[in-house]
Amino acid sequence: MLRVARLVSFGPEFEDWLEEVRQMMLREVDYRLEARTTEKFRQMLADDPRFVVPRVLTEYSTDHVIGATYEHGHSVSSEVVANLPLERRNGLGKAALELFFSELFVWGEIQTDPNFGNYRIRIAGETDGKHGEGVEHDRIVLLDFGAVQSYSKEFLDPVIQMIRGSYENDLDAVIDGGIKLRFMSTDWPKEVLETFGQVCMSVLEPLSSDHKSWPKEAINSQGQYRWKQSDLPSRVARQAARSAISRYFRVPPREFVFLNRKLIGVYTFIAVLYSEFNGEPLLRKHLYGDGDDTPDASATNQITNA
Repeated sequence: MLRVARLVSFGPEFEDWLEEVRQMMLREVDYRLEARTTEKFRQMLADDPRFVVPRVLTEYSTDHVIGATYEHGHSVSSEVVANLPLERRNGLGKAALELFFSELFVWGEIQTDPNFGNYRIRIAGETDGKHGEGVEHDRIVLLDFGAVQSYSKEFLDPVIQMIRGSYENDLDAVIDGGIKLRFMSTDWPKEVLETFGQVCMSVLEPLSSDHKSWPKEAINSQGQYRWKQSDLPSRVARQAARSAISRYFRVPPREFVFLNRKLIGVYTFIAVLYSEFNGEPLLRKHLYGDGDDTPDASATNQITNA
């Protein structure tokens, strides 16, 4: 479709991009690999009460079948999830965002297929189907680890540089990171580089410390970011369309394709929950080591009381 629409130039980078898609499709049907990756994520999240990962049953697994424990839960977009109090929906949204930060900043391994079929929500107070016991916390059930992507330090360093530059309002650092990732170029006009950098920075609006730049509809009465009402994806798209950057845009490095899909998926997950919270404290913790490592106390208290 990109070829027909002539939306991008086609060179070696585009072939690399298609090859990455091909390789990911092959990994998606390598069930032995997925079983090992599922167990790895289960171990990494074993001590975090906000998440559930199925346990792989190796005695029932083959090259063509993965046997795993059944983990019950509700659809993310279900009515019962939508009717949860705002504080509890915020807790789920924060958990999803912090999981992404752990994947990006700590593990360097990211589950890059964030469609809603791969998540379930287990509601506090409901009976656990396996043991007949009440669930203590609202929890996100994580399914399908066939699309996990491992990223090198050489790729992640400029990505994190762009994130830090955006947070610190350092446009030069954002542009430099984009150049290192090869989807910006030093031979572009300065105004195009700056515009592209500003578009990249606007993507991190929910994580910004500059709340004055938020549109009115994106802020609730407590000064918290309203992820759904902000309409951020549409605003970023319009900002990009109004600029001249499309004439210069290059196909991003192949590693970026699935990372971008994950970021969009996390934002969408939080927006569907109608969560309202500021992502800055979670980002600061991973950028600078600030803050407490435990989930938000008020959210935990609400869940425990339920």
